[in-house]
Amino acid sequence: MGSFVMNPYSTEKSLISKSLSRLTNFKSLFRYLNDEITLREKASQNYLRELPPLMNSLFDQLDELVDEAEGRF
Repeated sequence: MGSFVMNPYSTEKSLISKSLSRLTNFKSLFRYLNDEITLREKASQNYLRELPPLMNSLFDQLDELVDEAEGRF
């Protein structure tokens, strides 16, 4: 009778151990994902700060080139 009692106990213990292992793996994976999200958020903030002035200067240069090209015709 002792082996019948121990078998479900060891099975349950094994399932709990596997679940804890999966939780630990998920926590580490989630930490990496969270770090990646944080890096992308910082990059997006940099783009939002840096892109508008760059685009404005690009459009200004294009306007100058158009005016120069129209002057040649």
